[in-house]
Amino acid sequence: MYIHNCVFYMSTSFNNTIWAPFSAIAIGTILGSAAVWGVETLIVRHYKQIDRLTTEQCITHAWQGGDPEIMTTWCNANGYPTEPRRYVTTNALKAF
Repeated sequence: MYIHNCVFYMSTSFNNTIWAPFSAIAIGTILGSAAVWGVETLIVRHYKQIDRLTTEQCITHAWQGGDPEIMTTWCNANGYPTEPRRYVTTNALKAF
C-alpha cells in the first residue's frame, strides 16, 4: 500500500508542475514525427519500386495489349530507356 501511494503521489505531483504540458507536447511531437517518418519511408520505397519496374518494362517492351509505338513514345517522353544498356567489354576493345 505504501509503494502504491508513493507512485500515485509522484504522478500527481508531476501533473501539478509547469512541466506536464511541455512533456505532453514533446511526446505528441515525437510520436507524430515517428508516424510521418514511417509513412514517408513507405512512400519512397514504393516509388522506387514502381520506377524500377517501369524501367524494366520499357527496356523489355513487356506491355500487354498496347500499341508498341505508343508505349515506346511514352517511355521516351518520360525519360525511361527503351533499349538495354550496351556495355563495352575488354574483348570488344581488343578487336579495334
